[in-house]
Amino acid sequence: MINEKTARIGIEVITKSIHMLNERNTQELLSTFHAPHVIISESETLIYRTVKELENNYWSDFYRRAGDQWHHTVIDWTQPIHASETKAHIFMQFSRYSADDQLLTCERALWIINQRNGIWAAQGRSSFNTN
Repeated sequence: MINEKTARIGIEVITKSIHMLNERNTQELLSTFHAPHVIISESETLIYRTVKELENNYWSDFYRRAGDQWHHTVIDWTQPIHASETKAHIFMQFSRYSADDQLLTCERALWIINQRNGIWAAQGRSSFNTN
């Protein structure tokens, strides 16, 4: 069964995260992640054990994955898969674009959003390139 309130919160966390990513707002972007934070891509697994590791490494790791042409990311769709009182699994698709709106990549991802100490944020993500 899906807890609708938690599913909505999970989608709100993802939406804020992508919005802050596009704005390059580091402080607000990192507020959408819990530490430790895990990112599993097709080519690597990143584990940020602390907020300091996120602060020091997130952007360089992101640009390495997204590429130099990346300008912005668009959420294509979201779909809650599981949601309890304190945790949600949200399946989603996002697309990355260049400054002139050329599609760079389209990926599907599973985000794990949970509540820790009263704060909702992403604990981990796993993505697949669909191109």
